[in-house]
Amino acid sequence: MVTLAAKGAGQGPEPARQTFASIEQQGREALNGMRALLGALRSDERDTTPQPTLADLDALVARARRSGSVVALTATGERRALPAGVELAAYRIVEHALEALPGSVHIGLRYLTGALELEIRGPLAAGSGAETALAAARERVTAFGGSFSREQGPDRACVLRSRLPAAAAGG
Repeated sequence: MVTLAAKGAGQGPEPARQTFASIEQQGREALNGMRALLGALRSDERDTTPQPTLADLDALVARARRSGSVVALTATGERRALPAGVELAAYRIVEHALEALPGSVHIGLRYLTGALELEIRGPLAAGSGAETALAAARERVTAFGGSFSREQGPDRACVLRSRLPAAAAGG
């Protein structure tokens, strides 16, 4: 890959961009392959607890409410099963967001034809723990080739937007 990068970088900005995009895609495919391999290896272990999915969000929200948060969860679009990796990533993104945004939180899921969008809004907790949780959420999104943004809303709340491709590799 280094030779490929050097070759593309010497040909100008557009070929270099295409070369690095190809390297990124190959890296993502390799990472997803490793995840699949690790998943197969883990299936041989004694822990056969299933990984959480979007169907488990209600229980996650209930736990957050028991700990004192006020959480609203809404979903729009046609609910459907997504690849297992996307389901797990979406669940974990919400989990990370609830760590970083204690208090009054709104979680919105939007099922689209080719993607799942999440918008999570709430007050950002102080400290490095919140930043670590948001970095973990961002990493999960980018591992699936999705997009992640963090903004400050007009009400000064932190707004997290994630888009996960519904047919992501590794799912």
